[in-house]
Amino acid sequence: MTQDPRTVALQERAVQKLVEAHATRRDERLVLAVRFQHDDQDVHVLELLDGWPGEADDALLPMDFAPTSDLLFPGTIHLLLGSPAQLRAALARRDDVLDPIRLDGAVVMRTHEADDIIEALGARERATSGQQAAREAFVGALEPNQRASAEEKEALLRSWRS
Repeated sequence: MTQDPRTVALQERAVQKLVEAHATRRDERLVLAVRFQHDDQDVHVLELLDGWPGEADDALLPMDFAPTSDLLFPGTIHLLLGSPAQLRAALARRDDVLDPIRLDGAVVMRTHEADDIIEALGARERATSGQQAAREAFVGALEPNQRASAEEKEALLRSWRS
């Protein structure tokens, strides 16, 4: 099912704002954000947080939120939250909750600590079209397997916030 381009744009903006807000947290540092189920009217995001409560073998925690005035789009936000250790345990157990992520998961934000997780999930390294254009305008086009420096990423995040 093809979605209305306006809905897609609103979803992308909501995901960007959500991830940016969570990336600034200091108590539970965001390690990885993966968007999945792109064809759904709802927004689905996996977030791994360093310092997330629970034991390493605890299941990932699903949470649903209605849109807000800051995150405006038709549908619901479905977050799947956990720590990197909890995701590794879910991978080892082959939890069904990871199947949709394996199908079309796209990395929205990552740190180097998530490299092995991204590979195990089979998530794609893909920015949204708006993020890609902003990155190219700011730091120039990156070659495949080339990463922007930490300074370039921080400057880009600041530009997205403004």
